[in-house]
Amino acid sequence: MVFPVVLLLIMLVVQGMLWWWARTVALTAARDGASVARSYQSGPKDGAHRSDEILAQYAAGLKTTPSVETQLPQTKAVRVTVHVQAQSLLPLPGGGWITSSVTSPKEAWLP
Repeated sequence: MVFPVVLLLIMLVVQGMLWWWARTVALTAARDGASVARSYQSGPKDGAHRSDEILAQYAAGLKTTPSVETQLPQTKAVRVTVHVQAQSLLPLPGGGWITSSVTSPKEAWLP
């Protein structure tokens, strides 16, 4: 009687670890992409490109969508958004997609 409960608890712990890993990868990619996107003289898609490079390096086995870089003209900031789907042992509603967004002010040269 105890074995199914212990097995379920182990599966929940492993599922939590898989979710944590996917969240960490998404946040790392978004932070690194925002760092590149905010730098002085960066191109319009440099941040998204860097995020995709990070995902290609660390997100092996995870489903991802291309990163999105958005210029926020009112605040002169840039936002990089990354979507990663965590691996799943249990059937999750919504597919377990994790979205991580980082907004950062754009660097500017001041005379």
